[in-house]
Amino acid sequence: MIDFSDLNGVKRELKKLGDAKRAKVTGWYAPGAKNVYGVTNPDMRKMNRGLIKLCKDDPKKGKKIILKLWKSGFFECMWLGEDAVRGLCVKDTVQIIEKIKGGINNWMHSDTLLIAIGKHCKNEPEVFMKLAERYSKSKQPWTRRLGIIFPIKVFVYYPKYLERTLKILSYNMEDDHDYVRKAVSWTCANCYMINKAKTQKWLKKWEGNEKADKSLRACYSRIKAYEKRRKK
Repeated sequence: MIDFSDLNGVKRELKKLGDAKRAKVTGWYAPGAKNVYGVTNPDMRKMNRGLIKLCKDDPKKGKKIILKLWKSGFFECMWLGEDAVRGLCVKDTVQIIEKIKGGINNWMHSDTLLIAIGKHCKNEPEVFMKLAERYSKSKQPWTRRLGIIFPIKVFVYYPKYLERTLKILSYNMEDDHDYVRKAVSWTCANCYMINKAKTQKWLKKWEGNEKADKSLRACYSRIKAYEKRRKK
């Protein structure tokens, strides 16, 4: 079993599992990612089972390791840390997110966090909606992305949060950051899957707004792709 408190040992294991060609693809696929080993997702998940268990058994030690992995600046180390919040309680998870959000520099980190907090959002939806509402107004684009996508894991369980989610999207519809715009379209399409009528009504309000045009077209494009997928 890997000793996650030994950062150099973790790096050696990642290097052993990595692949130079895959690392280049990841760097292209996730602009901003640094120090990439090129480890596959299945290998990463398998490797992280031990850290998730450690976080459940010893949260205090788990949090220290997560922050140590994150501060290393190595893409896969950071991924391991983000994903390990699955093993923490909601309070500890929020503390970790607050500490690492400013260092997010590509969409994979924000999206890994989204997947990892799924059960937490189900158990404490209000906590993550308030976090989303605050983050969505951040000056930092990657933090805004977090705020925009977090509600996806909330309203899938609690549709009543749809209205608040649409307000978050409204605040960011005119944003010109590419990955913020993509986050808006992703969340919007998920809103559409939950309540088609409300989402369509909200979208129509933005028609004719030149500043929101790119986001609006991205929303319609994503919705079209989702509908096509659902028909299969």
